[in-house]
Amino acid sequence: MKIGDSNLSAITASAAGTSGTAATRAQGSEPTASAASSNTTDAIQLSDFAKQVNDLQPESPARADRVEQLRKAYLSGNYQVDSAKVASRIVDDAIRG
Repeated sequence: MKIGDSNLSAITASAAGTSGTAATRAQGSEPTASAASSNTTDAIQLSDFAKQVNDLQPESPARADRVEQLRKAYLSGNYQVDSAKVASRIVDDAIRG
């Protein structure tokens, strides 16, 4: 994930439901003139991987369909685990750190 603004305290404050000025005062300092009059916009760019992870959130229809498909395969006795593939992925993940 890339964040296009270095003023993260304003982002955190807006996520918490307070303004940047209120958050700054809560931290014990007054906002600077440049921070108060800044007209910049923030931009967030998600990577393709982050988008894929977001698509797999529990409330995602794609995830619900996949879970249902796996559940049916397991209950019918057709779910097969490729132990060589699992072992390979474990080793790959351990090597990457």
